[in-house]
Amino acid sequence: MIFFEVLFLILFFAVLFYLTYNRNKIKGMIGEKKVSSMLLFLDKEVYHTYNNLYLQTSRGTSQIDHIIVSQYGIFIIETKNYKGTISGSFKSDKWTQNIWGNKYSMPNPIRQNKTHIYALKSILPSYAWFDLISIIAFSSKASLYITTDENTEIVYIREILSVIKSYNNIKFSSEQVKEICDAIYWANVTDKDIRNNHKYAVQQKIYNRNTLVDAGICPNCGAELVERQGRYGSFTGCSRYPKCKFTTK
Repeated sequence: MIFFEVLFLILFFAVLFYLTYNRNKIKGMIGEKKVSSMLLFLDKEVYHTYNNLYLQTSRGTSQIDHIIVSQYGIFIIETKNYKGTISGSFKSDKWTQNIWGNKYSMPNPIRQNKTHIYALKSILPSYAWFDLISIIAFSSKASLYITTDENTEIVYIREILSVIKSYNNIKFSSEQVKEICDAIYWANVTDKDIRNNHKYAVQQKIYNRNTLVDAGICPNCGAELVERQGRYGSFTGCSRYPKCKFTTK
């Protein structure tokens, strides 16, 4: 009996540790599943949906939460299943999540999605001139205080379908839509090892960046980080400003 009690405790704490360590990852997966489920309500004859893609480009792989291709445009969705108060600007390197007075930094999702757009355009050279539609979708549990640019839609997950359907001017012919869909299909990486290597590379990049910031070094240019005063209080920024505009809380 004691053996089973000890085994139960070990399993309990193992599960608790896993859930705690992977909390953000699990929340992200839940948010992506919500969006994937909502996108099922789009007319499949009109909208072609791709979820959790890993596109192979000349610079490596790029993970994209959702892509929707239609005659009305190409939509790239970055899902953020966060709660609390989210504040930031499209110009900032980091945004702030405030939960009951506790502040956490998060990567600027507008910039994240721009890297996804560049990756998608790299496999669609014939359409590189076209402005793809960037959508950042947040949980309804978040309060948003965001300054966005004219090329990005900041919405709640529940608003995604209405935003997509609000674009009703035809941009592509049916033949062009098929060409785009074929290119995405062939560029999408399904090999599990390559996908896992991509995840590891992203985690290593974040770790290296945070290590430099903790050491007072700008991760963008290598200069010293210094404390500054701004409109909303103190923040840390690169000493080479305005040549380098890196900032963090």
